[in-house]
Amino acid sequence: NAIDSPSWIPSHVAFSVAYTLVLPGLVALYLRQADRLGWLGEAGFVLALFGSTLTVSISMLVGAALPLIGPQTSGLTRSLQFFEPDRPLYFMRPAVAFTALTYFPGFVLTGVAAMRAAVMSQWAWGFLVLGALGTLGALAGPGSVGRLITIGGSLLLGVAIAWLGYIVI
Repeated sequence: NAIDSPSWIPSHVAFSVAYTLVLPGLVALYLRQADRLGWLGEAGFVLALFGSTLTVSISMLVGAALPLIGPQTSGLTRSLQFFEPDRPLYFMRPAVAFTALTYFPGFVLTGVAAMRAAVMSQWAWGFLVLGALGTLGALAGPGSVGRLITIGGSLLLGVAIAWLGYIVI
């Protein structure tokens, strides 16, 4: 059970810190190419900004709350299970849904618009798009396939963000 792992809380804190640092990076990336992104890029930027901000909040909630409420709820081994009907965090489901509806489309639209604008490396933006889509692997369910897709997507996303950050600096 990953929630019982000693790395659960530190990994979620690190994730929250990383997405907090992504916020000014997104603004810098947008400003660098704003005149070439068009409405698609602007919409993607706004969605990615909201999605990243919400990701910080949800990650802190999941990282801190699940280890506390997990022992009182038997049979819940995956974080998404806590958000199902009649589960402890079901009331947060709209926030989780809004996060997903802003984060994934935001990064995909931003990446596609930035690739079309061709101001920065199209490969980096392509990695961003594939990474954002790959992190959806968590929705594939428990098991090694979903985990591998998610890890691969997270790695691509991290490489893309680092690469784009390097370009901006």
